[in-house]
Amino acid sequence: MNVEKALAKLLPMSTMQTYDRVKAVTNTDDSKFNLMEREAFSNAITQYCFFARNVEPLLRKIKADLSAYLMTKHRSMAATKDYAAFVSRYEDLNL
Repeated sequence: MNVEKALAKLLPMSTMQTYDRVKAVTNTDDSKFNLMEREAFSNAITQYCFFARNVEPLLRKIKADLSAYLMTKHRSMAATKDYAAFVSRYEDLNL
């Protein structure tokens, strides 16, 4: 059975179920943190989310640019290899 199909058939979890599951998996208890610590964590998460939203388009552009660069590099290497083979045959035939 395909795992993705099986997961797609499952009903989505409620927010509280997701919260409880993450809390159990990470073995954390948010009740031991005071309000100031929670607010600091919330601010750090919010700042990271803004950072990630701003950086993701830049990373996608870098990925596209690198892909184009690699294609050009491979073509250049193939052309250099062909040229070296041509020069080698030329020298063998004419020298």
